[in-house]
Amino acid sequence: MWPDFLYNATMRVSISVLGLLTVSHPVMLWGIAAVAAPVLIHLLLRPRPHRQPFPALRLILQGHRVAERAGRLRRLLLLLMRMLAIIVLATLLAGPRLKTAPWIPASAGPASVVVCIDDSASMSYRYEGTSRHALAKQWARALVTDRTRFGDESEFAVLTLGEETGLSMIEAPPTFASRGAAVRRIASLPPNAHDRPVGLLLRRADTLLAQARHARREIILFTDNTFRAWRDVGDPPFTATSGAHIACLDVGVDEDRNMFLTLTACPTRAVPAHTPLHIDVAVTAGKDCVAPLETSLEVHVDGEPRLRTTLTAAASSQPATSIAPHPNQTTEATILLGGLPEGLHRISMTALPADPLPWDNTRYLAVQAGELPRVAIVAGPTANGPAAGAPNSALIEAMLAPAGLSEPYRRVDVVHIEAAKADAQDWSHMHCVLLVDVPSLTSRTWRTLTSYVQQGGTIMAILGGAVQPDGYADGKDLLPAIPRRMQEFNPPNRLLPTHATHALLAGLMGPDVDSVSDRAIFRSWDLTALHEDAAVVCTLGSGEPALIERPSGTGQAYVLTFTPDRQWSEFGARAAPMVVLLHTLVETSLPATGRIATTIVGVPTTLTIPHHAGPVVEITAENLPDAHPERINVAASEYRISIPANEPGHVRVSIPGHASEPLYRCAVNVAAEESDLRRTDKSDISSRFSDTRVAVAPNLAELVQTQGHRAAGLDLTIPTGVLLLSLLIAESCFSNRFYRKPSGQAGNE
Repeated sequence: MWPDFLYNATMRVSISVLGLLTVSHPVMLWGIAAVAAPVLIHLLLRPRPHRQPFPALRLILQGHRVAERAGRLRRLLLLLMRMLAIIVLATLLAGPRLKTAPWIPASAGPASVVVCIDDSASMSYRYEGTSRHALAKQWARALVTDRTRFGDESEFAVLTLGEETGLSMIEAPPTFASRGAAVRRIASLPPNAHDRPVGLLLRRADTLLAQARHARREIILFTDNTFRAWRDVGDPPFTATSGAHIACLDVGVDEDRNMFLTLTACPTRAVPAHTPLHIDVAVTAGKDCVAPLETSLEVHVDGEPRLRTTLTAAASSQPATSIAPHPNQTTEATILLGGLPEGLHRISMTALPADPLPWDNTRYLAVQAGELPRVAIVAGPTANGPAAGAPNSALIEAMLAPAGLSEPYRRVDVVHIEAAKADAQDWSHMHCVLLVDVPSLTSRTWRTLTSYVQQGGTIMAILGGAVQPDGYADGKDLLPAIPRRMQEFNPPNRLLPTHATHALLAGLMGPDVDSVSDRAIFRSWDLTALHEDAAVVCTLGSGEPALIERPSGTGQAYVLTFTPDRQWSEFGARAAPMVVLLHTLVETSLPATGRIATTIVGVPTTLTIPHHAGPVVEITAENLPDAHPERINVAASEYRISIPANEPGHVRVSIPGHASEPLYRCAVNVAAEESDLRRTDKSDISSRFSDTRVAVAPNLAELVQTQGHRAAGLDLTIPTGVLLLSLLIAESCFSNRFYRKPSGQAGNE
């Protein structure tokens, strides 16, 4: 109806002049030009002087000047009222509205547009038969193909989160593409299962728009608005440096019928071969799940079905009961799996029934069955008895591997070695060596222990009453300090951590563990001067060192100046901190299981390939039946490779031709946090941006309304109409008073 140049000029004027004010019909603003009419009438009808003979000329002239000044002021006021009335009338016809956000043009002019599609795991949630990811693609295609919104010369780019981590098999275009190319790309985008936030997309889109051809620039983001998705936007608030307008479309629904499975405890070390395996799991039901939800579990080992069972509560003294999770609740359970033969195994567990989000119903494990790590406890007989260190060594063993602990729950094997027989001992098979109240060792034993530590081993000397200082003199090249004399404390002493962030003390900092400072110490050993490489981990309250460490080669040596014996401290009678300390020592000394790994989708894991494997290895995604092995040249990468984590499942690393004997197995799982479908609201999203050039809409129709001619905001039609009526009444009253003749003049006529 209106020429395009007139329409576009109108929008530019309205945007620059009105600021926060927008109008439904901007073309009507040209009616303001009619304000020239009363000015013209004023100039044409202004009174002109005329001669009138009168005897009292002087009196006439004086009265004329006074009347002229008063009349000029009244005429100017009347002119102003008429001009304001015309301006208000034109504004009223244009449909004024007070905007809540700057008006974003929605004309058919050319634009540079970046379409951002969140393809994280939660976007696969299905509602009424359609996933959020599919709905996002549908809406994106509708926007891109809308020629009334984006002109023929517009350029488009389509970005996804999967491409930010190199997960997607579709290569992102290096620059903007045509409308047809954008439509084809949107149609080919696959769903993903990663856990990437949308801030990555916004930043990449803003960078891309800095090189755009058109002045009109838009970023359109499709996401389900979960809390997890927006975690990297808002601190500091996001700013579009390219000057682009941002539209955020919510493709989610406020419904959570998702039930998801998590592994609360899975083996990270080798498990005993041919021994039942306990796997702790948890099932969480969404707020809208049917209550109670009967849940069963299918377990596959190496691709073969092994177990299908109704989940039962975790092992306890009470009879096992079926799990029936209630909405918004988590229930834990323990799965008992038959013993596995020695070697690498892949285990998958699937919770049934299926629900709207399939990614998180299946969890994957990589398990290595074999021998448990071995910890050597060295104690020895003296002249005072057959086993002077036996009470303390038995106490230490009970803390590491209690006699009543069933085999599936044992984490280490404890090996007892007499100090007198330590000369011929091969320490290379031990993961950790504890010298528990050992009286003395021979020079040869000290040399073999020093070699063991330098090659990566860990040793801790726990000093007690049987220790003979002269028997430790040959250990000066290994230990951080040598015992000198015993000392007693009255009143008892306390233990004070020097570095609370130390790896040995990390487990003691939790709220559910007693503090090491709560235990009394009655005796300890005074030490010689510390080695220059030694560091104090804990001190006594009196200032003497209590726990010292010293690196040696690639290993570590520790000295603890007291024992858990009741005559020395309360760390035996009230053993919680000592148990945590010992297990942490063993855990930190154990090398990570060399042949299994675990990671999250979207987080690649780097593995070291042994040199004997050869120059080439194969990487295979075992969960894909038609997956082809990818060959990697490990020699060129210095025998370190990165395992792809494109989707959940198992990844096998093997030597070509030896797939049945893999070098590694890696389990890839969806992040548990991605199953949290709690959503953030519109106001919270808007507050994460530094300016108001952002529109947050729950659907495509509202986005069009928000960004189109009828911008959302406060309707000013009624206030404008009232103002116009007031101006007309005032103008009428003023003009009647101004033009009517005085009564005296009428009588004279």
